[in-house]
Amino acid sequence: MRGTSDGRANAAHIYLSVPGEAASTCVCDLQKEVFGLAAGVQLDFDGCSRLVGFEMLHAGHGLPREFLN
Repeated sequence: MRGTSDGRANAAHIYLSVPGEAASTCVCDLQKEVFGLAAGVQLDFDGCSRLVGFEMLHAGHGLPREFLN
């Protein structure tokens, strides 16, 4: 598992396997707010429909600072 973050976009991507291009992405509509912000998560799947990673929006409000640095 490995992760990257983009401070300008306030987003983080967690790779559960070797980073590569996802075959498909599913945008999760969480219908709730986290810390007053609309929570957003995108799930990335490979060609065999296995979860290979996910992206978290508003990462600065939900992930530890150590990860984001």
